[in-house]
Amino acid sequence: MRKEEAKVIGEIIRDINLATLVNLGSGDVSLLSKKKPWVDEYIFIPVRNRGVAIVHSDFKLFEGVDLVVDLTISEQLKIFEEIPGKRVFLLANVLEHVPNSLRSCFVENIEKLLQPNDELIVSVPFKYPYHADPIDSMFRPSPGDLGRLFNLDVVRSEVVISSTYYNELKTMPLLKACRKLLKPVWPFQKAKKIRESISRLTFLFKPYKVSVVKFARK
Repeated sequence: MRKEEAKVIGEIIRDINLATLVNLGSGDVSLLSKKKPWVDEYIFIPVRNRGVAIVHSDFKLFEGVDLVVDLTISEQLKIFEEIPGKRVFLLANVLEHVPNSLRSCFVENIEKLLQPNDELIVSVPFKYPYHADPIDSMFRPSPGDLGRLFNLDVVRSEVVISSTYYNELKTMPLLKACRKLLKPVWPFQKAKKIRESISRLTFLFKPYKVSVVKFARK
């Protein structure tokens, strides 16, 4: 998650009176806190300070995951019904890692999670390099495309503009930055790693952009 994206999502959540924030597709929560501390700073810490419960969910039992659920399997969704009060579901940078063949099923199951008064916040890269984790389908919707994907009411949508790859390199030690720039020509790499490095270079002076949409049940 980009820092600017975390700020916007934090602002959206700040204006919602909720009981529980459900973080879908959380990944390794501990690793995320170390690599991207701004996610805690702008989203999770303010939520905790309000006394709001946070539930991290993923299809694997990573560190910090509370619920192990495969969101492509409808039968596994019932566990979310046990979460009381108004819920906000956060689906941040997950859809691009869902295979194209499963996207419709995945989206339909996300819609099923929302009870009356629940809300959903979705972010997906819009203009962003290839990044396999473990796959990247290159799903890059505009906010409008993302809004039409779900059969839900769009409450808010926007493009979040972040920094460039050049700005990232400037914050690194010189040797590390040089290694990053030369990475596409390193021998004995997997094809997807080469693709990632080359794709990243196309954003050397072009800002990353992320689509963010807030939904409510119709």
